[in-house]
Amino acid sequence: MNDIWVFDKRVNFIAKDTERILDTTKSSVILQDFDISIELLNYYLGEMAYLDRIMVQLIESRRQRRTITQREEDAIRDFAIKRSELVAHLKKSLDTVEKRRKVIAKISASMTKRSNSKTEKKSPKSSPKGSPKNSTRKVVISNDMASSTQKIEKDLNKERIELEKAQLRMEKEREQQEKLLAKEREKQEKLLAKEREKQEKLLAKDREKQEKLLAKEREKLEKEKEKLAKEQEKQAKSAAKSPPKEIERAIKKQAGPETNEQLLKDRVATFVFKKEEFRSLSNFWPCLVSIVDGEQVYQYSSGEHAFHGEKYRRLAKHSKDAARQTELHDYSKQFLRCNDGGMSALDAKRKGGKGGLRLSEPELKLWDKVSLDVQREISTWKVNTIPMVRQDLLNTGTRILVHSAMRTSEKDMVKKFWEGKAIVNEHGEIVVLGGNWLGKIWMEVRDKL
Repeated sequence: MNDIWVFDKRVNFIAKDTERILDTTKSSVILQDFDISIELLNYYLGEMAYLDRIMVQLIESRRQRRTITQREEDAIRDFAIKRSELVAHLKKSLDTVEKRRKVIAKISASMTKRSNSKTEKKSPKSSPKGSPKNSTRKVVISNDMASSTQKIEKDLNKERIELEKAQLRMEKEREQQEKLLAKEREKQEKLLAKEREKQEKLLAKDREKQEKLLAKEREKLEKEKEKLAKEQEKQAKSAAKSPPKEIERAIKKQAGPETNEQLLKDRVATFVFKKEEFRSLSNFWPCLVSIVDGEQVYQYSSGEHAFHGEKYRRLAKHSKDAARQTELHDYSKQFLRCNDGGMSALDAKRKGGKGGLRLSEPELKLWDKVSLDVQREISTWKVNTIPMVRQDLLNTGTRILVHSAMRTSEKDMVKKFWEGKAIVNEHGEIVVLGGNWLGKIWMEVRDKL
């Protein structure tokens, strides 16, 4: 901000001096005044180009360091508009001064011709060219020109000194900023190191707890197996005594839905936002989700906000039509955390689906290719930055993860892409109906932990 203030002060001075030059050239008839004014205006144009280069370098360096704020961005934009207006004004002023100089030059040339013709017509009594009157006039004019040039040179020297001082100030400020940035980086590195240590300790504790829980579960399973073995022995003994109809009923009960339900409980972990267990794996679960694209970071209030916001933003990136590109990009902004206005995940789903901006067939095909990668980015961000998500994912163990669909029959479940439903088939095998791509992506992320 200090750099912009110095540049702004210089621009204001040049604007005032340009008005002064225009005022002096209006009343002046001396060609040397016009030459000095033209030279000074050209110097100011060169100085504006130099200021422009310095500003570009400063902005690029700050953007690389990510130290520039929104307030500074606004100030830079206002200064750029002011600078461009001044450059246009300087060019226009230079054009007017040059035109005036041409007019004065023509007038002086015509006057010299007239004076020469008059001197030729005059009698010998007229005073010669080297008379005292003519010489005094020339001396006065030359003195005026010398004084004006001295003033202009003094002003130029003052301006150069001010520029040098401003450059020194800028260099000092840069050094101070670099020192402050170095200190901030050291602080951030220390804080990150502490946070990593804390996370490692928490993870170690969580692992110990999980190992204990797994050991308890194994003990329970072994006890249940022993109980089942005893029950099977009892059933076998009773079956030997019982008639054939009772044996069939016992076999049906043993292979009935109770066994299937137990198998699904042991081998499958379902997650949905309305269910308490593993709800953090749902895109509807509210949390900060950041998507990094080069130097830009886009923040959303949930996985559902991020999914639909990135859909329109990335389709805008691939669009070749400029009007469609701006339409998609503007529509994507409402899903950002800073613009959503407390929008719920359900509203985000509606605005990102059939109730929102309609997509063409080529856009839908492109999104089908990109959507899985976007969901992988969302899930990876959540598991790497939110301890609760990481804990829930680890608690699923090696079970099949299924993103449940609410109020959907098995017949319609086959058409689902992100959801699924686990069943036990005739051969006693677990089969997942539907695409279940959200569950598959979470299993991919879990395998990498």
